[in-house]
Amino acid sequence: MAHNTLLVGSPDASWREWLKRELGDRDLVCLDPDQSDLDSLGRVVLRRQGKVKAWRFIGSLDALRAPHVVLAALIGFLGKVQGDTVVLAPAYKATPISRHLATLIAQVVQPSQILMAEGCTAPKIGWPIGPESVALEPGFPPVVVGAQRRAHWLKLFEQSETHVIELDRVALEGTRLGTGEWVDPEVLRGIGLPATARAETAGGHLVLVTDDDLDDDLVGRAMDHFHCARVFFVRPSDLSGLLCSFARDSGEDFGMGVVESVDFGARRVKVHSTAVAPAPVRILRLGSLRLYGNGAEAGELKPWQV
Repeated sequence: MAHNTLLVGSPDASWREWLKRELGDRDLVCLDPDQSDLDSLGRVVLRRQGKVKAWRFIGSLDALRAPHVVLAALIGFLGKVQGDTVVLAPAYKATPISRHLATLIAQVVQPSQILMAEGCTAPKIGWPIGPESVALEPGFPPVVVGAQRRAHWLKLFEQSETHVIELDRVALEGTRLGTGEWVDPEVLRGIGLPATARAETAGGHLVLVTDDDLDDDLVGRAMDHFHCARVFFVRPSDLSGLLCSFARDSGEDFGMGVVESVDFGARRVKVHSTAVAPAPVRILRLGSLRLYGNGAEAGELKPWQV
């Protein structure tokens, strides 16, 4: 019977040295998308013998931005592990969603051992097995971590090539866009919206896609026309620099990259991706982390901003 160990840490502690000493030849499932030394920035990974064997796109450095995806990835990884496994949970934060995610991970893994970093504020009850406390080294200073991440993103850019994706041929994930039905641009012109504006209706909501600032009267006419009670605005420029991934119909990620630009008029998106062109992309996953071309991070979008 396989022996699974769950690691629960905190943002200011590092499992790096512990893994060097204790991992051995065991598989490692890293569910923390902010681990540059484990090649898991913006994604969660299954590692074996120091190499990534499977991964799932998160699109953020914070697992709490997509806890459902973290759990889906974990279930998939556990079906691929070989023998004893170490599962590294996202760094624990004193929030309800972090607590629920940590306990759900433990319930899925059903570990025979839980190790919790000293000083971790996670509750000590409510786990499948009682956690043991372990002393860890502090993480690197923020300036060092920032430099590591920047080097990682620069490497991503260097390994990428340009792809032009037809929006009508892919499903969008991670965005508000793609949830409903696109509106005929001529209908929008008739209402008085700018020629470059695009729109989508979904569940009584109207999503207006434009970089222009619209006056309240015009927005009100659009809402009345489509019988929508709420309107959301998406600026196409917000998509530029966004971390993204190509996936197959099965959900398997096969190319990570960055959005260069989106032309909603031509229904095309230009992406720099590690996938080999032409790529058989069926799902375009968009994250929340934005990057500059020099590898610097431009911050994260608000949830469902696009």
